[in-house]
Amino acid sequence: MQEELVPAAEGAAYTLVDTEEAIEGLIRKLEASRGFAVDTETTSLDTFEAELAGISFAIEPMEAFFVYFGKPGLDAERTIERLKPLLESGAHPKTGQNLKYDMLVLKRYGIDLSPVAFDTMLASYVIDPEGKHNLDDLASKHLKCRTTKFTELVGEGKSAIGIFDVDPKKLSDYGCQDSDVALRLKGVLGGQLDAEPDLRKVCEVLEFPLVAVLAAMEHRGISIDTAHLERTAEIVVRELAVLTAKIYAAAGESFNIDSPKQLGRILFEVLELPAKKATKTGWSTNVQILEDLAGMHPIASDILDYRSLQKLKSTYIEALPKMVNPRTGRVHTSFNQQVTATGRLSSSNPNLQNIPIRTELGKEIRRAFIPSVAGNLLLSADYSQIELRIAAELSGDPKLIEAFRNREDIHAATARVIFDTEEVTPDMRRKAKEVNFGVLYGIQPFGLSQRLGIPQREAKEIIETYMAKYPGMFGSLEAAIARAREKGYVSTLMGRRRYIPDLASSNVNVRKAAERVAMNTPIQGTAADIIKYAMCSVSRRMEEGRFRSAMLLQVHDELLFETSPDEKDALQELVERSMVEAAVECGIRNVPVEVETGTGKNWLEAH
Repeated sequence: MQEELVPAAEGAAYTLVDTEEAIEGLIRKLEASRGFAVDTETTSLDTFEAELAGISFAIEPMEAFFVYFGKPGLDAERTIERLKPLLESGAHPKTGQNLKYDMLVLKRYGIDLSPVAFDTMLASYVIDPEGKHNLDDLASKHLKCRTTKFTELVGEGKSAIGIFDVDPKKLSDYGCQDSDVALRLKGVLGGQLDAEPDLRKVCEVLEFPLVAVLAAMEHRGISIDTAHLERTAEIVVRELAVLTAKIYAAAGESFNIDSPKQLGRILFEVLELPAKKATKTGWSTNVQILEDLAGMHPIASDILDYRSLQKLKSTYIEALPKMVNPRTGRVHTSFNQQVTATGRLSSSNPNLQNIPIRTELGKEIRRAFIPSVAGNLLLSADYSQIELRIAAELSGDPKLIEAFRNREDIHAATARVIFDTEEVTPDMRRKAKEVNFGVLYGIQPFGLSQRLGIPQREAKEIIETYMAKYPGMFGSLEAAIARAREKGYVSTLMGRRRYIPDLASSNVNVRKAAERVAMNTPIQGTAADIIKYAMCSVSRRMEEGRFRSAMLLQVHDELLFETSPDEKDALQELVERSMVEAAVECGIRNVPVEVETGTGKNWLEAH
């Protein structure tokens, strides 16, 4: 039977602070404290539009105060100015749930909320990466209490009211609940982290310091050359028209290419290509099926190209200009710390991680990202083959480590080993590259044969040769699976964990997928830890050096900065040094790490 949840506010002392006398008393309490939980209530989730309705503070569990800026209430500007020293005080560590949001809201009011001592959302994420991390779920799970939802306060849909129309006492209780629950959760989650020193280290060295770094990047944003995107859109429209004509000609009729139902009819009924599986609404026409058909009929390749162009057109070429904030003239992506199970950052609105690097169109999209100040440059710093270097470190494989120490072309070096030759052809290198990266993801002969367009027998021979020549690598990957079976989780070199319960699944496909996760997560997760460490280190050193340059974006293993010509060389040296040191600090001790940097008038030139 499910345990009964008590209301979060039950038994708590929540105070509405809406007079000069009350704010004076609260400021004295906060000054005397050794830190507090803080939460903002606002008119919007858009941090560039959000107005403060109030700020809540909790110094002790079950007690909180809500500073109210409605009418009647306190004057927002004057009161925030008085709270500013406390909100920025290093002597008063801050606790909260998703503090990045509060930081961004307060930046609008000229306040740099700091330092982040404990973020309950991120602590939950580090403890249980694939769990739920919102305040309502955390309160239910860890405190056995039910929080008041925002919709209970303002209503839903057309009947919803504005936050300033809510009764001040009700808004106060709601705001107080958020900071109080965050403080109570700190006690529970902090205790769990105390029992796991590695996880506490991940929080305190990586995740908590990163909040301020990401908030600064999001707040600053990046400039976009909208005229370039308009020209690119025209080219794409023409390319789509050519592809559409080719597809219609191959089909012998015109139809809606974007309709899976109509496309399925053309492929499997009109052209009579072999169908693999049907959905409830008709034939499946997903990417995998189209790739399988590409060798049988050119229409499949054209449809893949058509879909790729359409996606880039709608997701970036047309969407980016609409995302430019009218106040700042820049695009402000959101970086998410608590989404991926591996520890990698993700980004949304727009998702910058999915811009293809190698296609011509992907390059044109990157060309649209430019400095915000005329004469400035963009500087890109990218880890070179970081996942392969981490795999070499984890495996201790002497051949791989030696190749990296000798600064060899690692794919050519692998080709020499698996093909037993000194003369490496471009085709051999291409195959070796696919094997190098495929192995990290537990690639099987069938998968490799598909990628390389070779018979499965040949793919099997290549993998077996690789296993024989790089026994350390394969031993390490097998050991990762064995450890995960024993412990129930895998770890990065820094100690970040990912739990893999599906290793015990009776379903072979589910179990095999879990094994691939067990092999790859320590590698991907360590790469995530390294770039997060680097971001914190670079940010701190730029501040200490009083650089005017700014960190703008993080995409995969790359950091992007805006800099002036006079700071370029100093920034380049600082960034390269910090990124290499970050890898060492995160556990890469035996394999040299390299960072490739470049500058240019746009992201494409810099990269």
